[in-house]
Amino acid sequence: MKRILVLPLVLLILPHVWAVSINSLLLNPENYDNKLVTVEGEVIGILRKENFVWINIVGDKAGIGVWCPAKLAENVKVAADYHHRGDLIRVTGRFHAACLEHGGDPDIHAAKIELLSRGEEIPREVDWLWMVASLVFLIISLFLYFWLPRRGEKGAPPYWY
Repeated sequence: MKRILVLPLVLLILPHVWAVSINSLLLNPENYDNKLVTVEGEVIGILRKENFVWINIVGDKAGIGVWCPAKLAENVKVAADYHHRGDLIRVTGRFHAACLEHGGDPDIHAAKIELLSRGEEIPREVDWLWMVASLVFLIISLFLYFWLPRRGEKGAPPYWY
């Protein structure tokens, strides 16, 4: 009898524990509008404005802006770029499908931000084979560029006539 009572309670609680994908939020905003949601993503941008912070995060296929007090975002340090992977964070907050406070765009007003993993540098090595091949092609191109037009100056008609 206890199992029958516990199962519905677990099924009611579990959807609130799992993170919603950002893609789901943006494709079905009416299902989540003005509700508390949890999303996970990589930080791709940080903009600090006085006592508040805009953090842009990207999930599997989509990104969203997160608005929060600066105190919540103290641990968020690394934004993704060509040389870095951004911090991986979990954000819990209220989703707005069209936030009137921020120009009508969808966003999340964060109540809690958890740092899942710190961003790191991405090692980028130079491929010397491609570098040498590029230089060889550059030299050949410059030689042909300057040599072919002079061919017509020696009395022979240019090759394109």
